[in-house]
Amino acid sequence: MNDMEPLTLTNSEWYVLDSLWERSPMTVMELVSALHEKVGWAKSTTITTLRRMEGKGPVSYTHLRAHETLANLVC
Repeated sequence: MNDMEPLTLTNSEWYVLDSLWERSPMTVMELVSALHEKVGWAKSTTITTLRRMEGKGPVSYTHLRAHETLANLVC
């Protein structure tokens, strides 16, 4: 018996995964740039989608240390 529920992704979440599969690891800002070029997203759209995906489980990131900036955050 499989205890895991199937993961259902939105089209937006597929855009993120597709970009990460093309070139990973990526910083958040690299992903923002890639998705802006690919689908015209704003920075806020990318970050909101990433946060939702983290809650679902298909992406994770390294938390910032005191000396790091958002541009150094890797997905």
